Amino acid sequence: SYASRNLAMVVRAWRRIVAPAVPAARLLVTAEVTEPKHVGFLTRRDLEAANIELVGTQPWSTLMEQMKAARALLIPGHFQETYNNLCVEGAVAGLPTVTMGFGALKERVLHDRTGWVATSERDMGQAIVKLLTEDDVWMRYHRECLHHPDLVSWDGRAQEWENYFLDQLHQIQQSAKPLPA
Repeated sequence: SYASRNLAMVVRAWRRIVAPAVPAARLLVTAEVTEPKHVGFLTRRDLEAANIELVGTQPWSTLMEQMKAARALLIPGHFQETYNNLCVEGAVAGLPTVTMGFGALKERVLHDRTGWVATSERDMGQAIVKLLTEDDVWMRYHRECLHHPDLVSWDGRAQEWENYFLDQLHQIQQSAKPLPA
């Protein structure tokens, strides 16, 4: 996603909660970090000490391979997002999302099914730790992701919309009063 979309929140939760609890865990940041505020004004050395690696924008094929190898997708969300494809694309790979539910993420992530909609940074950090350390929880989320209701082909989605509009038209026709003669 974009570093300006609450990456600093993820970095804080990672440094304060995740890194101490799971010292071997790595956080790959696949966004271009252009301003120090995006990572809480931390230096590269501070980030490296917490196993946070700024890898920047990746080719799509590389990003998908990284998602397949990952344990969680961390997207806090942003109030300006009206739809988030990344968490659905992660679900295709069976990758649970941890989010704060800002913007569209509260609709894309099914709480405690395809990921976790956190209520605070602390809750976010604890959810990440849980996904990294509890195999049964991760597997349950992973399976739910593979059956995410948003995983519909373009043709399937178009058919849903066509059916919706036909149903609306039918309802209008049924409720229409005949015009006076």
